[in-house]
Amino acid sequence: DDVFLFLQASVSLERLRAPLESQEMFALPQTIVAMESLQLLAELLRSHLLPAAEASAPAAAPRVRALVEQVGPITVQIYRGVARGMLDLEPIVAAIRSRSWAPREIGTQHSPYVDQLVQHVQQLAGSLSQLGVPVAAYRTLVGEAIGAICEHLVDGYAGVKKASDEGRAQMSLDVKTLQAALRKLLPEMAPSMAHVEDYLRALYLPPQELLAWARAHPQYSVRHRTALVALNGVSSGLKKREQQDLLDSLAKQDG
Repeated sequence: DDVFLFLQASVSLERLRAPLESQEMFALPQTIVAMESLQLLAELLRSHLLPAAEASAPAAAPRVRALVEQVGPITVQIYRGVARGMLDLEPIVAAIRSRSWAPREIGTQHSPYVDQLVQHVQQLAGSLSQLGVPVAAYRTLVGEAIGAICEHLVDGYAGVKKASDEGRAQMSLDVKTLQAALRKLLPEMAPSMAHVEDYLRALYLPPQELLAWARAHPQYSVRHRTALVALNGVSSGLKKREQQDLLDSLAKQDG
């Protein structure tokens, strides 16, 4: 039991939550060394201690197994925090919300924020390559960064108050351009922008279909779904009372 408690303390999530904000690169090199060492320790426990516990101390085996199984999720959570902490995406969200999305003509060029996002990912991927991180860690960190970008894009589009069909087309062009650039930069990963694409497709739905869409897409926040009601309602000429009824229905669905 003493050995088990020592090992449990060594992988305590609280001990891994050191202050990272003040560290250079959000303590990326130190984090990678720590988490890869932790995973190595977990593999040693799985291959040596767990079989010994099962053979000589069956009552302790489930506890050792549970300890080992915690390492994977903990690693992902720590990498997620580091990857997202290295990206400053709020200015991009602000830029999306503040620009006009009601042009009268369809644009042929992507918006400047797309280039900024590609640069963010390029810098992160370059830093990871210079550090020589293991492939699995590289994929996790970059994947979490792209996931954060998708969530922030949705957050930005949900803050748009008015969008014409041409503006919606511009959003789609921006996302397709971003995805193409990321796939060129990361051919081994084929990054997906499905989280953003699904949300943009919902911008074209008539208001009466939004309830069914929200029910089928619980991954979006209440604020993101109510933003669709406001934006689509304005575009389709929905009256304020009708919008409120639809919002009430969404709230009941969430409850």
